[in-house]
Amino acid sequence: QLLHLSEGAFGSVAVVEHDGHRRIKLNNFYVLGGTHAAGDERLQGHIPLLVHPQPQRVAFLRLGTGISFSAIGFHPIREALALELVPEVVFAARDWFGDSNLGVLQDPRARLRAEDARSYVAATRERFDVVVGDLVVPWRRGESSLYTRESFDAVRRVLAPGGLYCQWVPLYQISEAEFDSIAASFLDVFPRTTLWRGDFSAGQAAVALVGHTAPDGLDAVRVDARSR
Repeated sequence: QLLHLSEGAFGSVAVVEHDGHRRIKLNNFYVLGGTHAAGDERLQGHIPLLVHPQPQRVAFLRLGTGISFSAIGFHPIREALALELVPEVVFAARDWFGDSNLGVLQDPRARLRAEDARSYVAATRERFDVVVGDLVVPWRRGESSLYTRESFDAVRRVLAPGGLYCQWVPLYQISEAEFDSIAASFLDVFPRTTLWRGDFSAGQAAVALVGHTAPDGLDAVRVDARSR
């Protein structure tokens, strides 16, 4: 069932519902998340916020449904920024996914910018403790550049001392060779990197490359304590 449709400079944004679950579709093709996998999507925000010992300022490079972004509601951060290229997606997340994203767009700590994340990261003077790169696929127009060494390097420049960058990668949408290329570029910029699994799905696995800038890398004992 089509619940909502809007048109903009980047095409059409639709909210559709099937078997009681909602999702956002861009140009009737690309799915930007949905309620069916809300637990896994929120985990994609939780993991990087748990791995950093004390995140205060965080940035999410894409909003989508806002479910991943809603993880900020469970952490004592001070400020969170969400960057979303398509303005109509922001409206869809606010108007149709408020229950699933826990009303995160009304959180006083949240800031939203309808802007290209690459351009913003390249130009901003802000610094963040955690930056989260959402799931994108290299074969979709304009998104392959998010997996380049230059893009990873730009994010590293906006990290505060001891900050970390979490880049999610959809293993089920790329080849082994593509993953090897992404990982090699990431390791060039973040020699201290840990790999995290974001779900329990055998057929649609998503993993995170977490680049650490702290001299000692990952403090596993502290992460374990914060996860309890």
